[in-house]
Amino acid sequence: MAGADSTPGVGAALWAGLVPEATASSPSLTLSEVQYAAVTAASAGANTLVDAVASQRIRVVALVLVASGGTNTVRLRSGASGPAITAQMDLANDGQLVLPYNPAGWCETVAGDLLNLELSDAGSVAGMLGYVMAEE
Repeated sequence: MAGADSTPGVGAALWAGLVPEATASSPSLTLSEVQYAAVTAASAGANTLVDAVASQRIRVVALVLVASGGTNTVRLRSGASGPAITAQMDLANDGQLVLPYNPAGWCETVAGDLLNLELSDAGSVAGMLGYVMAEE
């Protein structure tokens, strides 16, 4: 089309944000499309959100949590008892935590680890999760 602007649109810019640059430690990292999971956790300690997949990192791109069973402290971990990938975050009863869509991701697991939601106390925490699988 004559006179059309060749500048990439917003969609192209967002897509570009999904594909990180290759580095020496991950020279061929690629991402899949966003997947979704319901969050239902009620046990103190480890609560699996996404099962592990060999050679895949789970990158959190969106998250909503609501505490409805009392006050709780939450954090995400790589593996059931692996490294913390977020700080501890306090949720008051009926409190909410919202991480809006971030195409670059908020955090990610170690390759081959499951994504775990750790609760400080037994109490209902529910919500939804958006994530992508990153392959090395």
